[in-house]
Amino acid sequence: MAIRHAAVKASGETGLASEWNADHVVTGANLALRSRTKIIAANNSLDKERADYVCDGTADEVQINTAITALAGLGGTVILLEGTFTIASSIILSNNITLAGQGRGTKITTTEDIIMISAANKTGITISNLYIISGTASRGISFSTVALSIIKGCWVEGVYMNLLDLGVCTGVMIEGNFLIDGGTDGIFLDACERLVIASNIITDCATGIDLWGSNRCVISGNRTNLNAFDGILIADAPSTRNLVHGNISPDGITDNGTLTTVADNVTA
Repeated sequence: MAIRHAAVKASGETGLASEWNADHVVTGANLALRSRTKIIAANNSLDKERADYVCDGTADEVQINTAITALAGLGGTVILLEGTFTIASSIILSNNITLAGQGRGTKITTTEDIIMISAANKTGITISNLYIISGTASRGISFSTVALSIIKGCWVEGVYMNLLDLGVCTGVMIEGNFLIDGGTDGIFLDACERLVIASNIITDCATGIDLWGSNRCVISGNRTNLNAFDGILIADAPSTRNLVHGNISPDGITDNGTLTTVADNVTA
């Protein structure tokens, strides 16, 4: 596929997207697209015309999961534009997929009792810059046997169980998220290894960060407050050789496992 330039603007001139589109002719348009990035517009996104998929505000996970499936194999990036994406079942992630929004302006919501975003037996996932909110979903983001992945810069709010739920995961980084109003835990780890949980703000949950049978994790620089029970709980399933430091947790840190250190935590 080639692009022929019909007109060229002088240096310093301001151009509009419509002018660019009018001034460029794509030849070989019948060839398959090769991009590993898919753009998805919500029903109320400002610019839907150049998106690869456009949602209608009902069961929007269909378009999102279709885009993820289209990137299966090598992986790639699914970009959600600003707007509200209403889902009726889970967004299901594949290997080496990045699911990225535009910050709090990209809202994923549901009225169903579902896991909103899930991945199982996968690696290389990134979830970033999304606002995930529901009063009915059981979990916000759920990873099961996921490795070498990232959850960062997200707002997760209002689900009636765990906001972030991870089981048997290895080498996952959870960084810089706002986790608010979880019915049980802000972050729950079950039998996880070598996770990094850093610089998150967790409030109004039952427990802020809950480690159950999880080992060799780093919990650093988090702020937990207004949680009903513990700010950070290291349960004796056992959980061993975890490094917990530099956290601010007025709700308290309970260690029934074996920490490497609890230096520099603020608990009052």
